[in-house]
Parts: sequence; structure tokens; C-alpha cells
Amino acid sequence: QGPMDQLLKRGGAGRVLVRLMRPPSDLRTLMSLPGVHHVESVDGQRLRIDVDPDDASRAAFVRALVASDLGVLEVTPESTTLEQVFRDVVTEEARA
Repeated sequence: QGPMDQLLKRGGAGRVLVRLMRPPSDLRTLMSLPGVHHVESVDGQRLRIDVDPDDASRAAFVRALVASDLGVLEVTPESTTLEQVFRDVVTEEARA
């Protein structure tokens, strides 16, 4: 429960990988789903989505995603490495 836990939470505790049969042509449409903060394409069918990390928010997101009729094939929590957290922190500080 120390600084390492805080860094890992900061580095994407709510990040999920989603695989869809019919990804939307405009990823911004997914930003309207509950709890979504960021969407990026990994490849043709997979997306990396930052969602509120609590269980209720994730459940609401998955329900809305299924209802969107995009053909949900997979929703997997993405684990974050310390290297990824460091890269994210450095990138954020460079933007500031």
C-alpha cells in the first residue's frame, strides 16, 4: 500500500483491451460510453480503452459496449508494468 501501489494505480488501473467484430470508424463514438476516458486502436480489431477502475463503472461500460452492437469478442483487463507507468509519467510531465 505504498508508493509502488500508487504508481501502478496511476498507470492504468482501469485500462482494458477490447476486441470487436465491427470496430467503429470513428473511435470518438466510444467516448460516450459510461466511464470511458481514452480510446486508442491497437490493431484492426483491438482497442485499448481507459475506463473508470471501479467494478460498477466497468460493468456499466461492458453493458453499454455490448448494447452498441459492435460485436464484442473480448474484454480483458490490461496489466501495467512499471516500465509503462514510468513512460506514462515522463510523457505527462513533458506535456505539462
